[in-house]
Amino acid sequence: MARTRKPKNRNIFLRGSTWWVRYTDRGRQIRESAGTTSFEEADRYLKKRQGEVVTGKFAGLTAERITIDDLLNGVEEDYRDNARRSLPQLLSRLKRLRPAFDNVRAVDFSTDHVKRYRTARLNEGAKRAAVNREIEVLARAWSLAQKCDPPKVTRSFHFPMFEEDNIRTGFLEHDQYQALHEALPVYLKPLLLVAYHVPCRLGELTNLLMTQLDFNARAIVLNPGETKNREGRHLPMFGSMRECLLMQKAIRDARFRDCPYVFFGETGERIVDIRKAWRAACKRAGIDEHTLFHDLRRSAARNMRRAGVPEHTIMKIAGWKTPSMFRRYDIQDARDMQRAGELMERWMDSRGPISTNLAQSPESEQSDPLKGVGSKSLN
Repeated sequence: MARTRKPKNRNIFLRGSTWWVRYTDRGRQIRESAGTTSFEEADRYLKKRQGEVVTGKFAGLTAERITIDDLLNGVEEDYRDNARRSLPQLLSRLKRLRPAFDNVRAVDFSTDHVKRYRTARLNEGAKRAAVNREIEVLARAWSLAQKCDPPKVTRSFHFPMFEEDNIRTGFLEHDQYQALHEALPVYLKPLLLVAYHVPCRLGELTNLLMTQLDFNARAIVLNPGETKNREGRHLPMFGSMRECLLMQKAIRDARFRDCPYVFFGETGERIVDIRKAWRAACKRAGIDEHTLFHDLRRSAARNMRRAGVPEHTIMKIAGWKTPSMFRRYDIQDARDMQRAGELMERWMDSRGPISTNLAQSPESEQSDPLKGVGSKSLN
């Protein structure tokens, strides 16, 4: 296609039938193809590049060749450098993400790519929550790329995700806890008891060391870096829970002095996987087979709330940073509603009798504008 007119800008020139542009970045002259045969489009392209240079958003021509796979490599490197325990989950998600975005350049990446990926994953039978976790990996990769110097991507990006109903619903009532306690092997009973008393995660307990038990302060100390959010926490040690932990220490000191862990197996080894024993115990106890150990975390939080522990204190113990996270676990049932009704009834009674006479007085009947209005007139 022939050029329409002779360019007046000396920073725009022809090579064959394609317009090229030249500009300066930090004292270095750069020439690149505008990818068009139109001078007007080349002029707009030059102004765009000059604007990126002035605002510091120009990452260099190498950024034009960066792919989504390069960004995913960055997030994997970040997980490995920081020794994140969730690395196996990340690698599993990357196995699905990498083939889907193979050779897609970051400069060409759009919300359409994400939406097509979501649809494809749903057609494969994936759940919406699982797809969202995979898209979160993309968002993390993009964020890390923006923080590079120079940045690998220079534009912000919205990653569309599905809405989730993420209210946690599983919990154990006291009679279910008792049945499960009877059904579990002896070495897992202390683990169950502590998890039912304080809201914590299975991994936090199986990694717990004897040196983290402070019997004088009546607390379990979770050190920074050992929790999911990498922040330290203190769990109160009370009642049967304290007695149980004292017994665990006595057993360890007598039989397995080389074991540093609070919870250990029948031969003194660290507890690694309880799923098989857990499912079998649930079956023997007549409890729903879908009951999770993590349901104990929800149950402990709700028990604390029922006992009158303030919400902000429960949040600190459990490691929840926002009220919305607390509400995901703060499950209310008919028992809670009945208790609320009883409390309100007691409070209302303390204020004095409340009239329940709904009959109208003669004076009110005379002033009633609807008196004498029958069903026919209303129709």
